[in-house]
Amino acid sequence: MLKTTEFGTIPYSCLFRPVTDQSSGSVDPSYAVASALYRLAEPEDMRVKFDRDTCVGMFQCVAEWDAFEKDLNDGKADLRGSEEEDEGVFVVDVPDGEEFDAKFAARVCPVDAIEVYDDDGEQVV
Repeated sequence: MLKTTEFGTIPYSCLFRPVTDQSSGSVDPSYAVASALYRLAEPEDMRVKFDRDTCVGMFQCVAEWDAFEKDLNDGKADLRGSEEEDEGVFVVDVPDGEEFDAKFAARVCPVDAIEVYDDDGEQVV
C-alpha cells in the first residue's frame, strides 16, 4: 500500500516500521527518510482521546508514545497529563513533534481505545 504525499509516493511499510537487514541488523535508510518526511507533513494542534474503559492492558501504546504509561494495579494504560472528558474518557493535546508517536500509539491499539483528532476536529486515526 502506498501513501501519496507532497514529497511523492512512499510505501506505508516505510512510514511505520523500520526494515532491517537480518544479516547485518542495519536499518533501511528509506525508513528514516520516509519517517522524517511524514513527520514534517503532520498537522498542528492534534488531540488524543483515550477510552480507558475499552483498554485491555496490552500496553502497546506505552511502547509507542511516552504519554502513555502502565497502571499495573488496574491492568490498563494511563494517558499522562490528560483531563477526563466523560466517565472513563480522557483527552490531551499532543505536544509539537509528538504527532507521529501519538498516531502510531492509536494505530497499534488492538481494541481501538485511542483516537487522534486534527486541529479541525476530524478524526485522523
